[in-house]
Amino acid sequence: MGGIKTPYVVSAIEYARIKGIPIINLSLGGKQDDSRLRSAIEKYTGVIVCAAGNAEADNDDSKNAVSYYNKALSLNPDNENAYFNIGLVKYDNNEISSAIQNFKKAIELKKDFAFAWWALGACYEKQDKADDAIYNYEKFIEYSSDTELIKSTKEKIRSLYSSLAY
Repeated sequence: MGGIKTPYVVSAIEYARIKGIPIINLSLGGKQDDSRLRSAIEKYTGVIVCAAGNAEADNDDSKNAVSYYNKALSLNPDNENAYFNIGLVKYDNNEISSAIQNFKKAIELKKDFAFAWWALGACYEKQDKADDAIYNYEKFIEYSSDTELIKSTKEKIRSLYSSLAY
């Protein structure tokens, strides 16, 4: 679950259930089966968006994953996580222009979306646009609290700067 501990996710689901929140977005992935998480999801009576898209993405079924994320967007067009996840699928399928569009939309909706900035940097790096990659990696560093990824991103930026011929 992307570094988020199960008890926190379970607590968030319980909070939504108690407060009567009708729709929640759980951007989960992976193949592990956690009985605590399953139980919390089963007790929740509202709509849970995006879990299906991630499951399809994890199973390399990108067409269905994007379909599920688009369904999430039809329920909430301001769902930055759905745009981000579509961007990841597009990136994995080497559809870089489409990935860039989706990462930019995620950032438009949530300016401090650190991982969308990082993913956008990766797209530009893949397109050999070092200046754009550096800019987006620096924005990631500005907004992120992931010290390990910040450290490796700084190394990546140094490498990109050294590849530029000014």
